[in-house]
Order: sequence, then C-alpha cells, then structure tokens
Amino acid sequence: MMKKNLSRFERVIRPLLGGMAIAIALSRPSPGISETIVCVLGVFLILNGLTARCYLWKALGIDTAKDERCEFDEPSED
Repeated sequence: MMKKNLSRFERVIRPLLGGMAIAIALSRPSPGISETIVCVLGVFLILNGLTARCYLWKALGIDTAKDERCEFDEPSED
C-alpha cells in the first residue's frame, strides 16, 4: 500500500476544491464533455483528500507530508 504523501493543508483543500468543481459543473444548464471531465477530476480530488494519497504526486516524486512526520514515524538507519 502506498504511504500517505499529502500534507494536512492539501487534505483540507482538495475535497473543498473537488466539491466546488462538481457543484459548478453540475450547475451548468447543458452539461457536456468538459463538465463530465471536471466532475471526474473533482471526484479524484475528494478521494485524494480523504485518503491523503495522490498517485500523480507519487509519480512526480512529490511528498508534501514528509515535513509533518516525526522522527518516530519511520525507522532510523543507525
């Protein structure tokens, strides 16, 4: 299982942005392909925030949660 790689800030912001994206896309009078894409991306943002894991960040080598881990979270190499 992949380790958590999102900071607390991202865990709060991503679901909010995902919810807003879905709400805006669904409020359009005649939804099309672009609104569908926005809804899918919104769902992914919500899931990222709830699980604290982002596969895009993993692929890019980004780990914003590393600053929040204490020294006891991972075994030392002593």
